[in-house]
Amino acid sequence: MFRIKLLVGVLVAFLLLPSAVPVMAQNEQTANGMQISPTRTEMSLLPGETKDFTVSVRNVADVALTIQATINDFESDGVTGTPQIIVDDDVQVASSLKGFVEGLGIVNVEPKETKEVDLTVTLPGDAIPGVYYGAIRFTVIPGEDAEEDEAVQVSLNASVASLLFVEVPGDITQQIQIESMQVCDIDVSDVSTAEGADPDSSSIVERCEGGGNLFLNAPTVSSIKIANTGNGFSRPFGRVVLEKGGTEVHSYELNNSKPRGVVLPDSTRVFSSELSGIDSIGRYTLTANLSYGDGGEVFVQTVSFWYVPAWVFYTLVLVLLALIIGAVIIYRHYKAKMVRRR
Repeated sequence: MFRIKLLVGVLVAFLLLPSAVPVMAQNEQTANGMQISPTRTEMSLLPGETKDFTVSVRNVADVALTIQATINDFESDGVTGTPQIIVDDDVQVASSLKGFVEGLGIVNVEPKETKEVDLTVTLPGDAIPGVYYGAIRFTVIPGEDAEEDEAVQVSLNASVASLLFVEVPGDITQQIQIESMQVCDIDVSDVSTAEGADPDSSSIVERCEGGGNLFLNAPTVSSIKIANTGNGFSRPFGRVVLEKGGTEVHSYELNNSKPRGVVLPDSTRVFSSELSGIDSIGRYTLTANLSYGDGGEVFVQTVSFWYVPAWVFYTLVLVLLALIIGAVIIYRHYKAKMVRRR
């Protein structure tokens, strides 16, 4: 009898467990009282060539702003493609555009006014073929009376940036590699959207690392981690299809923004998308057909998983435990009967 009570207790405790999984493109950016557009500029330049470009800065605050425009090197965060600004001037970066951009300096913008900041890129005549990139940062300089209003001072301390990508034609190799592909069940309603990814990839990687192949709740997100193993900018693209029993239930175009999201050389980036169509028990397969450049080479990656609704899973467990309990009762009854016969 004690064993039977123990089995029933385990069953009740198990049924009370929560039903958990067992297992970036914008054209303008607003922050800190100013709005800039575009957030990204791409160009191709020959050694010694010069090209002009413009960044619009709008003051959305109710006070005049003094803005400092500078350029910094950056590197990818390896997940969302969000630039990690390098503020240490002693760090030498081969891809640096420092010294190549003219027109930077102080910009004074009145309330609700928009200023066009005209900039020029000039490459040296001995520029090596490859890719160069940097972040044009716009930082608000607090006025003399900023300390009198602490709230204003705090809000103006940060900066926004417009990314600049320059490609010098020559011996450039484009090559990508799919490092991983997974699906996961997370609440996308509280995950913010980042440039080139929907929803935010950093949250996806952090919250569903390792993925899984059995889900009690329908997976809501797919994520594909792509590495750029070449020495040029990579802009992967392709179609991702979700199937059940050979029938397509959902599909989407990866990195379909305009312009496409960039994976920097020697770095990785996660491209993610919401999933739908997973509404019945069964085995599902997610297939990615991805390419880059002119689409001459296609990479295929698949991942399969089972979706078993929680109520079905717990019912099966209940039936299984009921069978075990029944078998124990029958065995004990049989054993007692044999003892009486002796």
